[in-house]
Amino acid sequence: MGAANSTQSFVTLDTPRGSLRGIQLSDAQTGKPVYHRYTRIPYALPPVGPLRWRKPHHLPDDFSFSCNTNEAEPGDYTSFGPVSPQPIYNHESPRLYPPEAAPEPVNVQSEDCLYLNVWVPAGRDRERPAAGWPVQFYIRSLSPFPWA
Repeated sequence: MGAANSTQSFVTLDTPRGSLRGIQLSDAQTGKPVYHRYTRIPYALPPVGPLRWRKPHHLPDDFSFSCNTNEAEPGDYTSFGPVSPQPIYNHESPRLYPPEAAPEPVNVQSEDCLYLNVWVPAGRDRERPAAGWPVQFYIRSLSPFPWA
C-alpha cells in the first residue's frame, strides 16, 4: 500500500511496562486501519562502553517504554533506529535501478542497535485468531555475501 493509498496517524499501545506511541496505517479510501507499527523498541541494554563485545544484557526490571520525562506520556516508537555497523562494499555500482523505484532509505549505523521493529495487524480483538497472530521475523544483513 503506497503513500497515496494510505494515511498515517498515531496509535498508543499500553503494556505492563509502559506505553508505546506507534503509527497506524489506514486505507485512504475506506479509513479502515490496516496495521500498527512500533519501531526502535529496545530489547537489551545498548552494547556500548563496558558492555561492548559482551552478550546483550537484559533491560532493568524498572525499565519503562513510556516517555523518559513523563511516565504518563507514551514513549515515541514512530521512527526506525540505527542498524549495526556494516562494511561498505562497492559491488552495487553496476546495478541499475528503475527510475520509478522509491529511493532506498538511508540507514544510520550505530553500535547501539539492539532494537525491534514490530508490525501488528490492526484488526479488532474479535478478528484476532484465538491462537494469536502468526509471527515472522527477519534478520537483515547488509553484506552482499550470504555467508557474512
